[in-house]
Amino acid sequence: MRRKLFFCGVSQWASIMLIDTFGLPISLLTMTFLLISAKFSNSISNIMDDSTKKLIVLGAVVGLSAGFFRGFEFDKIQQSVNLKEEADFFTGYVEQSYIGEDCHYLINLNNYNGYNAKVIVKEYDKNKKRHDVKNKHNAHIKTNFLPGDLVRLQGKPELPKDAGNPRCFDYRKYLRAKEIHFTMTASSMKKIGQEQGAVVKLKRKLHVAKLRFINNIDSSEAVRGVIAGILFGSKELLDEDLYDAFRKNSTAHILAVSGLHVGIIYLLYRKIFRKFPNKGISAVFIIILLIYGQMTMWTPSVTRAIILTLLAIAGNFLNRAYDFVTAISATSFIMLIINPLQAQLPSYQMSFLAVLGIGFLLPILEYVMPSWLAVMTSVQLPMSIYGAYMFNYLSFGGFVFNLPTIALTALIVPVGMAQYIICFMGVEFHLLNKIIWGLGFLVSKINLKGDEIINLGRDVISPPLYIVVSSILLIFFFSSECAYIHRKRALKKEVLLAAAAIFILALPFVKADITDFDKAGFVFVDVGQGDCLHVKSPQGKAMLIDGGGSRDYNLGEKTLKPYLLKNRFGSLDLAAITHWDMDHSKGIEELSRCYEIRGFFDGKHELLLKNLEEEEFKITVLWPLDKRVAAVDNDRSNVFMVENKGIRVLVTGDISSAVEDTLVNLYGNQLKAHVLKVSHHGSRYSSSPKFLDTVKPKAAVIGVGKNYYGHPADSVLKLLEERKIEIYRTDLDGAVGICGNEKEWKVVTNRSRRN
Repeated sequence: MRRKLFFCGVSQWASIMLIDTFGLPISLLTMTFLLISAKFSNSISNIMDDSTKKLIVLGAVVGLSAGFFRGFEFDKIQQSVNLKEEADFFTGYVEQSYIGEDCHYLINLNNYNGYNAKVIVKEYDKNKKRHDVKNKHNAHIKTNFLPGDLVRLQGKPELPKDAGNPRCFDYRKYLRAKEIHFTMTASSMKKIGQEQGAVVKLKRKLHVAKLRFINNIDSSEAVRGVIAGILFGSKELLDEDLYDAFRKNSTAHILAVSGLHVGIIYLLYRKIFRKFPNKGISAVFIIILLIYGQMTMWTPSVTRAIILTLLAIAGNFLNRAYDFVTAISATSFIMLIINPLQAQLPSYQMSFLAVLGIGFLLPILEYVMPSWLAVMTSVQLPMSIYGAYMFNYLSFGGFVFNLPTIALTALIVPVGMAQYIICFMGVEFHLLNKIIWGLGFLVSKINLKGDEIINLGRDVISPPLYIVVSSILLIFFFSSECAYIHRKRALKKEVLLAAAAIFILALPFVKADITDFDKAGFVFVDVGQGDCLHVKSPQGKAMLIDGGGSRDYNLGEKTLKPYLLKNRFGSLDLAAITHWDMDHSKGIEELSRCYEIRGFFDGKHELLLKNLEEEEFKITVLWPLDKRVAAVDNDRSNVFMVENKGIRVLVTGDISSAVEDTLVNLYGNQLKAHVLKVSHHGSRYSSSPKFLDTVKPKAAVIGVGKNYYGHPADSVLKLLEERKIEIYRTDLDGAVGICGNEKEWKVVTNRSRRN
């Protein structure tokens, strides 16, 4: 059986994912069960020989061991982080200096509590002299420190937070996969030395050349951002709308320095090598590859492409056959030994999915369609399934826009590399600048106008993870050489049994996809400093009450929409607001422009609420008494009593203590609720003792984020604590869910508070 290493690589990756999701005991039990099942299964035995099974065991052992020990070491360093209030002093070497309007650095603290810790540092003081690159664009591209600088900095370490909402982007997990232990905003940074050595000097020169290259491009920020993305994988300068157009057109891969870029360089090498076949040419090419890897800060896709290319070169010189899928598997095995935690990175997963699609599907599709279409289909098929789950978007734009985009990229990469070398030498060549600008401008326009004129994609809810994993594995299996041979030998039963085994092997992903919030009737969504309540009726109706809002951030599109789609809500039956303050209504307005909402309630037209009612689901507006006037200020906030399967939740908007006491006089014991949404984010002007004693909640939820208003007030927290009311805060607990019914209910949170 060929391509045995593929099964080893899949086993290694799956083991790391298991241990990262479930921990060591459950992972060991699961892998043991699966391996024993594979050993004694006749259908598997007919397809796999003993050496393949041994490689699968090797992959599982290596994956579990590496994942456990690296994860254990990482967690131990994080647990040693001192989260005290006052700032402290640290010393470390700058490993990377990020391009962007703000100064961000990756710093290696060589002796942090006895460990080697990595930290992302944002420099607070922006009034220092910038390095080296002074021209009209210098206000945007700047840095105070270069790789290799030894710096002394002052600041407070901050542990990255887990995802605020279920199934949404997890910043802590993202940094963990990159082996970055904590973040910090430095109040002061000072260079006190410099790391020595030829490699460090080269890194510094490469970084300065990168800054000079980008600054020399005489163009708008949007085009400069595209060129920086194509050549260096730097997304910090990209315009959000432009990047969104690339994403919708399925061409965003060119902005991540994908293997395509290395492939273009490799094709140039092959042409030169055919004319001048000597080892010196290969040695120069290998050096160029290593320099390009450093330029792009060794992103997973570039690392993968470079290792694949080096294996191809080694195969040529050793006169050994080169199998693409085997080389991909070997590359993955090497990368996951170096850093097993990166198995969780979407960039790592997408990088290997794309090339595996080519490795498995291309040989078959080339028989039934033109080569260019076969290549794109090979990549798009597995990536579309993955993209639907990860990004909630399904697009066929890649078939239209990839051809011109890749053609232009094939010109930008060699011309850009030539200009970069010129910048590295400290020389300027304005003609190349203008050529690069023109090519970057065309790429930008094709994708922007293409998205406006031909919209070939749509938003989708996340399919179940189990279906995603098993579908991709089945596509690769049925297009494999092994399945083809067995079909030719009329061993259809063994093929079908092996396919069934894939479904069994993917079963752990059923558990990985389940969250505590799936059965919650109420979810207080984490929207930062603001309120948002997602209500799910027993019969599947869904509504939002408030949607948060931020002055500088599109919370509706970037927080609410992903939350809803990832939790499999393709539309809302109703959106309601308590009042028109920005931190309650703006998110709803933004969401309505990019997501289906069938009804809207702002205090008038109570019939909309009546239409949602079911046998175990009811919404009552308690305030204001005059329903004809929309809620325009805090004390005219709509106050809702929502009853769902017997659980009563009182939603109070931003009303003051005066209105609370009025409600007590009007309704008395009718205000009693299981859960209270604390008014005005825990302001000291709300939550009167009389009101709390009347409502008698078992739990109180405060919608709050980073703010300068003193929310929640200590006095309010004390009142809640004195009454033994459980306090939940979206800034500390993330999303808060209420599960169960009147007789038996519980509160779940998306974050676990750390001491």
